[in-house]
Amino acid sequence: MKSRRTDTIYLIEEYLKSLPDSLPDDSRREIVRKLITASGFDFDLLMGDGVLRVKMLKEYAEKFARHTDEYVASRNNELAELERQIIKVQKLIENRRDLHKKQFFAIEAEAQRLKEILTFITGQ
Repeated sequence: MKSRRTDTIYLIEEYLKSLPDSLPDDSRREIVRKLITASGFDFDLLMGDGVLRVKMLKEYAEKFARHTDEYVASRNNELAELERQIIKVQKLIENRRDLHKKQFFAIEAEAQRLKEILTFITGQ
């Protein structure tokens, strides 16, 4: 796309900015058309440039939206995998705590049994 402002839709914008807002829209429209013609520019080409720019912006926005959707879907897949890993690690932690409880009770029971034997032998 052309970046110069003299042969693009932006020329119309510059002419509009130069006119007072207090003028009726129809008058402003007519004055801008006459300025464009007097300046030697083709009104239809300027309008075509504007239509083309709108079309290109729309296409870009749609492409960007698709890219964003793909990006978000990929990140959501990553999150789902991480959530599965979190659940797996939480289960490992839970299993380890259960094992710890069982070991603690087994050790306590054995310690108590040994104390009873020692108490019996020493008569205390």
